[in-house]
Amino acid sequence: MKNKKLIIAIDRIFSEYYMAIEKRLLKDFKEVLIVNRNGVPVKKNLTNTVIKNLEKIGFLGKNISNFLIKKELNKIKNYDYLLSIGGECLSKNILNGIRENSPSIKCVKYIFDKTGEEYLKGARERYDEIYTFEKDDSKEFNLKFRPSFFVDDTKEEKKELDCYYLGALREKKRYDFIESFKKYCLKNKLSYDFNLFIKKKYLNDNYNDQEILTFEKMTYRENIEKVRKSKVVIELNYYTQRGLTLRTFECLASDTKLITENKDIINYDFYNPKNIFIIDSIEDVDSIPKEFFQCDYEEVDKSIVDRYSIEGFVREVLTS
Repeated sequence: MKNKKLIIAIDRIFSEYYMAIEKRLLKDFKEVLIVNRNGVPVKKNLTNTVIKNLEKIGFLGKNISNFLIKKELNKIKNYDYLLSIGGECLSKNILNGIRENSPSIKCVKYIFDKTGEEYLKGARERYDEIYTFEKDDSKEFNLKFRPSFFVDDTKEEKKELDCYYLGALREKKRYDFIESFKKYCLKNKLSYDFNLFIKKKYLNDNYNDQEILTFEKMTYRENIEKVRKSKVVIELNYYTQRGLTLRTFECLASDTKLITENKDIINYDFYNPKNIFIIDSIEDVDSIPKEFFQCDYEEVDKSIVDRYSIEGFVREVLTS
């Protein structure tokens, strides 16, 4: 793909890594252009700020912003691939504008959340191929399946923290789990850092341990740094979710062990029971052997790890 040109619209969760992603993908592509939902290059900060402000001031502002967007789209020419990852789902008009100057471009969508037929109806009209991280969704909606990826493979020489968790308080079960993990850590004299995000307006008597709660959102880079410094990370899936989350691959990249509810993880090529401990319920927390925290991480074959890097991911979904 060294002679190919790639446009990538990647979820804003990775915004702190945009330039690092561009640099890494340039190993495989002649050109890499990262754009936002308007199809405008993210590097054009002033243009994007002007467009954003114009869209807030009514009909005239919207018309001017559309003119500026079209002007930027006309500069994007002769690209071979477009890959939209996560929340950055480009509109039909934006994709049509890109296709005008790159008529042979292949447009691919990757979904790393649960989806449904209503969303897919519009996506199918816009993209040549659609991938998902959910095996069940791939079967139900006839999509291509591909596990997710990591963007940062920096390793921490010293693991300073025994147990780490970051998540949103979407359901009471998560609170109960993390409360149970806190008790486990205290009992076994393990250090911990638990961050269960909740908006203050939803705080009530069911959530009285504020040590495990946080009202401040953490940046993706801050989260990655904590994963790297931790011996073990906890992953709790939302009840509708079966696919492996980004957290799994963050751990894989940083030689960090994982405790997860996701039983399907045993079917993946990087699975190793010495690195990954599977729990079924809150009652299983106390059965986790302390040795799981004390024994060293067993390295996974480099070729396997590379497959789940951002480069390996992009290479696979664009050529398979």
